Amino acid sequence: RLTWWRIALLAVASLAAPGVLAVQAARGEPVEAPVIVGGSVIIFLLVLVRLAGFMRRHERAVVREKILREAGAMLVGALNREDINAATLEASMELMKDRPGPRRAYIAMGLGEDLVVAAAAGDAGGGIEGTRIDLSDLPDNLYASLIAGQYVKVQGTDATVLGRILDGDPGHESILVCPLAGGEGPDGAIVVASGSQFSAELEEAFQTLSSQVSLALDSVALAEDLHRRRSEAHLGSLVQNATDIIAVLEENGVVRYVSPAIERVMGHVPEEVIGRSIFEFLHPGDVGRLKSVFAEGLETPGFVPQIEFRCRRADGSWRYLEASANNCMQDPDVRGFVLNCRDTTERRALERQLAHQAFHDPLTGLPNRALFMNRVEHALTRALRQGSTVAVLVTDLDNFKVVNDSLGHEAGDELLVAVAAKIIDCLRPEDTVARFGGDEFTVLLEDVSGVGDAIQVAGRIAQALQAPLYVKGQEVVVTTSIGIALNRSADEEPGDLLRNANLAMYRAKAKGKDDFEVFEPAMTARARERLELENDLRRAIEREELRVYYQPVVLPEGGRVLGFEALVR
Repeated sequence: RLTWWRIALLAVASLAAPGVLAVQAARGEPVEAPVIVGGSVIIFLLVLVRLAGFMRRHERAVVREKILREAGAMLVGALNREDINAATLEASMELMKDRPGPRRAYIAMGLGEDLVVAAAAGDAGGGIEGTRIDLSDLPDNLYASLIAGQYVKVQGTDATVLGRILDGDPGHESILVCPLAGGEGPDGAIVVASGSQFSAELEEAFQTLSSQVSLALDSVALAEDLHRRRSEAHLGSLVQNATDIIAVLEENGVVRYVSPAIERVMGHVPEEVIGRSIFEFLHPGDVGRLKSVFAEGLETPGFVPQIEFRCRRADGSWRYLEASANNCMQDPDVRGFVLNCRDTTERRALERQLAHQAFHDPLTGLPNRALFMNRVEHALTRALRQGSTVAVLVTDLDNFKVVNDSLGHEAGDELLVAVAAKIIDCLRPEDTVARFGGDEFTVLLEDVSGVGDAIQVAGRIAQALQAPLYVKGQEVVVTTSIGIALNRSADEEPGDLLRNANLAMYRAKAKGKDDFEVFEPAMTARARERLELENDLRRAIEREELRVYYQPVVLPEGGRVLGFEALVR
């Protein structure tokens, strides 16, 4: 800098040669050329040295200005704090590029009255993110200046103390702490350390950089605040209009918040629920299970169980709710146990309806073939384990087609419903009756003592169906043919038992209907022979396996031929 004493020194140097000449002229002494030349050279050298210093300072000033300008552009375009930290550290290291000795730069964010290192660069500057700088460990004058947000230059012993706090290295001759204003919470600081003294120009450059960083932090903070407000407004709108119930619970299960959806789903307004324990609204059979899940969620952060329970509506009815629970006790914005509940009552009813339709006859409501065969399979398994007997009855209405043809199919359906009710009345509660289709019904009798029990049931069914039924105002009397089959070995499958009962039923029809028949193994042989005969006959002509024989009819008196019989063999 241009100071008065420097101007005086330059003036004295400039007037040295003329002064010598003036003194010599006054004394009448001859002028000494070397003195003039020497003085001129000295003046010229002084001017050159001074100009060189000015040029070097100007070049450094231009470089600093360029670095700050580029840093400012990067900070203006920064989208988040990480971008700001990166741009700040890059500019800081560029500003100290020509400094001798170790060079380090830190970005620290405020935490109360302390600073926490957020990012670092330079010699051994990495890996110390998260280091806490306790400002109270610094001398009182430095501590007061930093708390007041003032620029601080730390040198000597104080620099050694601060260097140890930063990264354990006492080899810093000078440390600059440039406070940052703006952003959320306490202010931060740019901390730069060097093994040599900082020039006044460099100190001023860092102060300028800290101002630029502060403005960038303000901008990012405003953008974050705007984004947060929009997100909160968006989230609030979603919560207000969500169909799911969102509840925040305290550790003891007391409801601290519940979304407005509870009024639509459960009939309660939020004010009626907030401040009360959620367990007051649960079905007694579900309280213990939910308490267990609640306790496990509190002990295991990150545990997100799925649970279904019954909850009482305002009108006293029960609704099924499916909930996902999330422990957010450590989240400073929530600090609670979050339940996201969905009403599944209608879904459960639909599932039950679909399951019923999948395994029941839509006309009579009786089990269908799939459910009946499943129950027969389980019955055979139990019978094998317990040594008991299982019986299957197959009943088929006689001449049912006449009813359909004469009175119509609606009358036939009405008759089937009446028949199903009469069969049910003839059975025990543990027995199963199913409709296989058309006019065929099957009955499963478990734990029977023998064929006699099955015959008694068949007799009751046949007798019950002999009573007149009224369909479409018309009296109808129906009879039935019943086949009975009992399990005989451990290898029998449900299909075997059903097949045997069917064979017995067809045997009863062949004997004249309105009767029952018990399966015998010979029926299987006869049925197989009949099937084989029918198949053989169907293929006999194309295989030329049939022959026609003519047998004469002869009168005994006289042996005269009256005619003949044609026989196929």
